[in-house]
Amino acid sequence: MEKEFKDFFLHYAKTAFIFFFISGLLGAILRLTFFQPIPGLNYKFTLHGHSHVIFLGWIFNVLFLGFNYVLNQNHPISNWKKYNIVFWLLQLTVVGMLIFFPIQGYALWSIIFSTANIFISYSYVFFYFRDVRKMTILKDSLSIGLIKWALIFLAISTIGPFSLGPVIAMGYAESDWYYLAIYFYLHFQYNGLFTFGVLGLLFGILEKNGIIYDRKKARRFLTLMIISCFLSLALSALWTHPPDYIYIIGVISVIIQLIAFYDGISLYRSFRQQLFTLAKGKVVWLIKLSLLAFVIKILLQSLSAIPEVADMAFQNRNFIIAYLHLIFLGFISFFLIAWLIHHHFINQYSRAVGLGLILLVTGFTISELLIGFQPYLFKLFPAVASYYYPMLFWCSLLMPVGILFLLVNNRHRPGSEKEVHFI
Repeated sequence: MEKEFKDFFLHYAKTAFIFFFISGLLGAILRLTFFQPIPGLNYKFTLHGHSHVIFLGWIFNVLFLGFNYVLNQNHPISNWKKYNIVFWLLQLTVVGMLIFFPIQGYALWSIIFSTANIFISYSYVFFYFRDVRKMTILKDSLSIGLIKWALIFLAISTIGPFSLGPVIAMGYAESDWYYLAIYFYLHFQYNGLFTFGVLGLLFGILEKNGIIYDRKKARRFLTLMIISCFLSLALSALWTHPPDYIYIIGVISVIIQLIAFYDGISLYRSFRQQLFTLAKGKVVWLIKLSLLAFVIKILLQSLSAIPEVADMAFQNRNFIIAYLHLIFLGFISFFLIAWLIHHHFINQYSRAVGLGLILLVTGFTISELLIGFQPYLFKLFPAVASYYYPMLFWCSLLMPVGILFLLVNNRHRPGSEKEVHFI
């Protein structure tokens, strides 16, 4: 059984990286269309395909792997077949979305596949909770607690997509209600599923290796994060100039989040030395990059409680894009890659992997700077405008190329602890 579930995990990791590469390539192609139109390519439709693939094909697939890994490290599961079936059914829906979103946007077949993905993910949540409930040993596991809340937020986030149909049917397409439904989904994905999922995997490493931390403070951190996640939904609505009580809720959510952040940093400092003694090489600096992105995320999210900042962000699409990329690439993806390296799904000693990480981080960093500071670049250096989109395209292309290098690993050699045993 040990070999069986390891084989499952290896296939999950490889599949996730293939979708990561495809999504990165689509992102670069989208940047190309700004100065080199591609006949027959619909920008908006392709953007839908890009976003769905990176969410569901890359991030959720690695979280799926990680959640099952943490569950198994606490108490080996006797039957992995149900999870394997769920995983491959989910991949079928992602392939369907990859094909039909760029062709037709939100239409019959893309909606069928995206809806099927949601219902299949419900089955995963059900199976996971049922297996956790059977294991009394997991009662005090903070990693499992975080993962359970990540899956709860996954289920809550789906209210957003399901509400789009009625909103459009009532004639409110492209209205505030339409965008609020989208932001509802994004909020509980980014601040719920993704954030709690990453934290669950981090504490899974600590628990597996017996690293001691203040459990009382950790529980308070979890409680405050949960409360903040619900209340900070108000921040996603400030651009609509809502009633005063929405602003008050937003400010309260920021205060709670900052207290939780303080607790989180205090916890991190208490186990940092042990973690970095355990982790090696590239894992350490990837975690540090992820933490830096998380700190910037908290800062920007807190500033969004200021109405003028919320208005500016909504009116400038580049700020929103830079912020979203900061989270799912800088915070989430860098940590997930670190987690995969730490658990030997990627060979950090491979030169290809080293080059791939350099290209990925470089492409991400320069792209973020170009997107986030575009208005100021054009004002300060007007001549940059004619070169801006080609520069953005070539920097964006570094990311899928880097991801491709991560796929080109040396195979595991028997007796070598430094070699990977996947791909």
